[in-house]
Amino acid sequence: MKKGINRRQFVGLGACASVAALSLGCVTNPRKSPTVRFGVISDTHVTDEPSAAELRRALRFFADENVDALLHCGDVTNLGYRREYAAFRRVMDSVMPKSVKFIAALGNRDLSDTNKMSDEVRRRDAGLLLSSSPLGKGAGIHVHEVRGVPVVVIDWKHEDELERFMSERPELRRTDRPIVVVQHRHMAGTVYNASPGSWMADAGKGACYLRMFPNAISFSGHSHTAFSEPNGLWHGDFTAAGAGSCYVGPPEAKGGYEVSILELDGDRISLLRKDLKTGYEERHDFKRPKKRCSAVGRSDDTFTFAQWNLGHFAHGKATSSAISAADGAERLKAYRALLERIRPDALGLCEYSARFDAGGTRTREALFGDYPAFAVGPADGFQCNAIASRTALGEMRSVDYSKRKQPTYYAIAETVAGGEPLTIVETHLDLSREERMRQIAELAEAVSGRGRVILSGDFNVDDLNEFAVFRKIGLEPANGGRFGVFNTHRRRRMTITPAIDNVLVRGLSICGVETADDELMLSDHRMLVVRLAVVS
Repeated sequence: MKKGINRRQFVGLGACASVAALSLGCVTNPRKSPTVRFGVISDTHVTDEPSAAELRRALRFFADENVDALLHCGDVTNLGYRREYAAFRRVMDSVMPKSVKFIAALGNRDLSDTNKMSDEVRRRDAGLLLSSSPLGKGAGIHVHEVRGVPVVVIDWKHEDELERFMSERPELRRTDRPIVVVQHRHMAGTVYNASPGSWMADAGKGACYLRMFPNAISFSGHSHTAFSEPNGLWHGDFTAAGAGSCYVGPPEAKGGYEVSILELDGDRISLLRKDLKTGYEERHDFKRPKKRCSAVGRSDDTFTFAQWNLGHFAHGKATSSAISAADGAERLKAYRALLERIRPDALGLCEYSARFDAGGTRTREALFGDYPAFAVGPADGFQCNAIASRTALGEMRSVDYSKRKQPTYYAIAETVAGGEPLTIVETHLDLSREERMRQIAELAEAVSGRGRVILSGDFNVDDLNEFAVFRKIGLEPANGGRFGVFNTHRRRRMTITPAIDNVLVRGLSICGVETADDELMLSDHRMLVVRLAVVS
């Protein structure tokens, strides 16, 4: 992940940053009517009516700027009392037009998650706390829409759930429009160089996932770090900004009186960050590149590969096609809908069964009929590897491993990507670590002399370090690599890493990784979806 940048460095990335007044002309191509305008605030820590009243100046600023919505990055209140929140709302409602949406993430203080309140007090005041109010009951991840722009709100302690939330909502996974993400803690590795899992940052999974969305903009608070400090804005595969604080809480803590205005208009992003008390001000205006690796859509040099252990359509049982004939027709619709939503250009399949259901429905015709190239290896027990592709495949070879306790093998075939040969290997490795490590060595030898490679399968690895042999020959894992670790096994009882299913590549760039999390549990494994680009 790219490092955080300071105000001066941001200029070199196509932004304009300044501590001077806006009249100096720092903004390029300003527009009078942006598509949408957000006000952003964080860490107000309201305690009572007088402290809430101190926010009037900031709220009037937002009203004068004609914002469409006010985004709050958490800690609206100081101790999570409903009376504190009510005081904030009374002041806000008295200043802001009713047409302005108020969208807030729950911070730790909004949920009484603080050592300032004893367990005894928390029990005594349970009915007075936000955690027991309708606002608290909504804790988790939720989405709003403001003039066509999705705003995803992540509440305290739910930061690691973004990937799963988005996977269940395909309408949000569009990269041709902006998406705003609001949470309390900073996304790890972005603003202020916050370390994963530290007091300031989440575990880092959200930032890993958002790398697929170049138009995503993340706001966070919690740290109270001032706008005047460096690295408050991060511009990497997406954009992240610290929301600072507009602190009106007790004197035992400190904060600024900081506000932000975000304008979105097509591919243009404009961000004003201002401390209304000290006068510090900076503005950034830049455009997102139009051609990026995309989670949706295609170009000549980008494509989608999916790895899926199908479990013989029997949820992982070592029998073939446990789906009844009566249930087969309805479940087939669900499988087709998932494939249509993801639209992979090629798939690597484990535990493939030629029969879809007990009634004899043929999987190839019923499920993969729009993949003109389809190659299947031998079926032996629960082992059967297959490769499906929208482009032509050369003859597939099935190669047994030299030593195996299970009937494991790998299937290897050639195709073309970007006018150059591409080798696709699909495999399912042994549960025995000793046998598996031998198999990994044999796989590495088999692909070591090849240029562009996709190595896909159910690897059954206990430790991601088992991929060290692959890394040495230039294969990069999509799952467990720089994009994070995605759990693809639903009912994991074995002591295996969440990165059990993986796609490793060489000569290709990994643009994004996600799991296709179908609610119907179509297999005991989730589909692993990898967005790839050809490296010239």
